Amino acid sequence: MENQKSNSNLKAIIIVLALLLVGSLFYIYTLTSEATKTHLVLETTKSEKESVMKDLAELKSTYDAAIAEKTTLSDELIAERDKVIKLMSDLKKSKGDAAAMSKYKSQFLALQTKMNSLITENETLKKQNTTLTVQRDSTAVVLGESKKFNEVLVGQNEELAKTVEKGSKLAVLNLKTAAYIVRGSGKQIETAKAGKADVLKISFTIAENAIAKSGDKTYYVQVIDSKTKFVYSCKRR
Repeated sequence: MENQKSNSNLKAIIIVLALLLVGSLFYIYTLTSEATKTHLVLETTKSEKESVMKDLAELKSTYDAAIAEKTTLSDELIAERDKVIKLMSDLKKSKGDAAAMSKYKSQFLALQTKMNSLITENETLKKQNTTLTVQRDSTAVVLGESKKFNEVLVGQNEELAKTVEKGSKLAVLNLKTAAYIVRGSGKQIETAKAGKADVLKISFTIAENAIAKSGDKTYYVQVIDSKTKFVYSCKRR
């Protein structure tokens, strides 16, 4: 009887120990699984953080390049780039837990959407600026050629005006002069001696000129002696 009782107690102890061993193994397995899961989560979170940081860095580089082109959107592009820089700073300081990463991913996607819109608009402005520049340059060439042409015309007109001015001057033809002695009876006798002359008669013909301006003209006649001393002058309309 005693042997049977001892065997029963021994079996009970073995069963208890076996159960404890199984429980311990299960507990160790559970701890190991949890640790593995935690490690995987941390590794995944770290990888996501690095990926988002890389995407943000590319976003910043895209903004830098667009800002360097100095379009009318430069101020808006700078403001959006500053948002990207701030998000990068916040992400760098964060512990990288799942909730935080979800928030940063959401913010990144919003910034990326805004960037795509601005870059598309910026490209459109660049194309418009290129077209305007080509048109401006073409206009400048045309204006330059027109200016040169006008300068040539002005020069030609000035030369033509000088030619017309020269051509419009009246020419005196058949100039004749004669000195006369006047007798008491009023008779006039031509003389070649200046000291005896009482009257001088001067006659001339004005040559026809088609381009001279019409209207009254005044002609001046001066008489000088052999020593070029002024003797007499008169005018005739």
